[in-house]
Amino acid sequence: MPRPGRGWHVTLANAGHPPPLLLRAAGPVDCVGDEEPDPPLCTPPGPARSSTKLFLAKGDTLLLYTDGLVEIPEARITDRIAHLRHRVEKLHRDGQTLEALVRDVVAHVRAGKDDIAVIAFRATG
Repeated sequence: MPRPGRGWHVTLANAGHPPPLLLRAAGPVDCVGDEEPDPPLCTPPGPARSSTKLFLAKGDTLLLYTDGLVEIPEARITDRIAHLRHRVEKLHRDGQTLEALVRDVVAHVRAGKDDIAVIAFRATG
């Protein structure tokens, strides 16, 4: 939800996807939320789902993605997420546009069997 002149308040629920990345306009790139995501949607009822609340100031970027972007058989997914985080941090420091950043991270994925979806949002005011 936008707050005019103050940024955006965001609530995220992670249903089986890797942790989103938060790119602060001035600062490091961080993984958002718990290490273990909630179970995927359409699974039998279980524990209550968790959510994470955060604030996006002007210039902050939120990058959400499916596991197809980071999952390859011969590597641990945590290592691949760390690799993605470092790559995104470099692109962000270099001042890449949002479109160029997304194109770059998708272009560096090795062909796999899983689908890839990336959603990127930059707070502009």
